Amino acid sequence: MTDPAHVTGSIRADEVVSLSEFRRRFHLGEHFIRQFRKNGLRFVRFGREDFVLGRDVLDFFEKLGAEQAAGVERIMEGE
Repeated sequence: MTDPAHVTGSIRADEVVSLSEFRRRFHLGEHFIRQFRKNGLRFVRFGREDFVLGRDVLDFFEKLGAEQAAGVERIMEGE
């Protein structure tokens, strides 16, 4: 079994990953992180670091997919 920490674009529901690791895995810049926050993805602050729960990431994308399938278009606007 491949370790998800080394797989790009992979996250498990039972994982907690730092924001920097989340950005690395999904090749995300600050713009997309701001859009994810704006659109409801929850980040947890502990000390000086933000973390994301794998379940929250999966729920976020499941909800986004369901909305798109239902014909509700969510536009991630630039600043």
